[in-house]
Amino acid sequence: MVYVKNTKVKAITNVIKLKTMCGMKGFTGNKGAVSVRFEVYGKSMLFVNCHLESGQENNEGRIKNLK
Repeated sequence: MVYVKNTKVKAITNVIKLKTMCGMKGFTGNKGAVSVRFEVYGKSMLFVNCHLESGQENNEGRIKNLK
């Protein structure tokens, strides 16, 4: 969730949101990411929040999920 002051709402344009599930081969939502992209006064902003596999041995899986 992204909070915006009431006085700045009209400056926000081109809002795009996306969710990606990657837990259990994409069948469940226990792992994944959410993102929101928008423009403020013509400048592009992107916020991403993700919850990926834990453990040092799963590093390759996390990189794959991020891509």
